[in-house]
Amino acid sequence: MKTASAKSIIMQCLASALLGMVATATHAAMTAPWKMTGALKATVCQIELQNDGLVDFGEILRGQLSPSASVGVDAKPFSATVQCDSPTLVALKITDNRPASSKPNRGMNFQFKQPGSGALAINLAPIKFFSLGSTSGQPIAALAIRMNKVSVTDATGTLTSSHLMTGPARDSLTSRPYVDTSSGHLIAPSNNTVLISGTRFVFPMELAASIEKGGNVPSNADIELKGSAIVEVIYL
Repeated sequence: MKTASAKSIIMQCLASALLGMVATATHAAMTAPWKMTGALKATVCQIELQNDGLVDFGEILRGQLSPSASVGVDAKPFSATVQCDSPTLVALKITDNRPASSKPNRGMNFQFKQPGSGALAINLAPIKFFSLGSTSGQPIAALAIRMNKVSVTDATGTLTSSHLMTGPARDSLTSRPYVDTSSGHLIAPSNNTVLISGTRFVFPMELAASIEKGGNVPSNADIELKGSAIVEVIYL
């Protein structure tokens, strides 16, 4: 009886072990590792500025200055071209390299070209212009930038944006905005409220200079205008 009981116990143990192995094997077969891979490919864009980024306003005679007000100098056409290796949304950001203290702290008079109607005279606040340098600590001139509609090329061809989105949140919609010097100000091509994707973008603009009134230009010697800014491509 003892022997039979021992065998019975052994058989029961073996059966339990086998059942455990079967249960374990069955459980393992019901799961499998699942791995996800991929890569976010960065779009590479290059920017090229017309004339290597040099804008020359030429010689401005002191006799052109006004004793009572700043004087606008004829605007110069200019463009920035952005070329990307795949379709993407981009914006331009233009940052003044000069400190705010080196530009006039009040409104300045500018002259822009107005197709079909001659010059457009406008007075702009300091937030709308960049520094063109100072002499003896006195700001002498300012630069304003007026954007035009952007040409965008994609796989289907080339189109011209109807508007530009401007501002830190691209919340202002206009056709020909003046570039704002506030932090984070962006300019992006748009049709109505939809930003435009492409591989090539041509940003045309006008650059206009304004010279301080004669009494605020402290020297009778030649004075060189010295503006400097960074044009940056922002991926949207």
